[in-house]
Amino acid sequence: MSTQVAEEPMRRVRVVCGANTQELAGLVGKLVADVRLELTEVLNIPQDARSYVSGGNVDSNYQLQESDTLEFVRPSGNKG
Repeated sequence: MSTQVAEEPMRRVRVVCGANTQELAGLVGKLVADVRLELTEVLNIPQDARSYVSGGNVDSNYQLQESDTLEFVRPSGNKG
């Protein structure tokens, strides 16, 4: 008789910055600020980029949830 342990599916968060997109495990429960620091160089995240989760603006203290899509968007320029 063998015992099988069901594997828990990987809990992932999709992170987008411009043309760069990553589906990453290990981000659930992390703050947006921490993810920004970890991925700034990898995804080339601009310093002035705003954070959005599933289309809504969030602050740096937002805690990521499973299946979230975190997007870093540079504000558009103003014509003057």
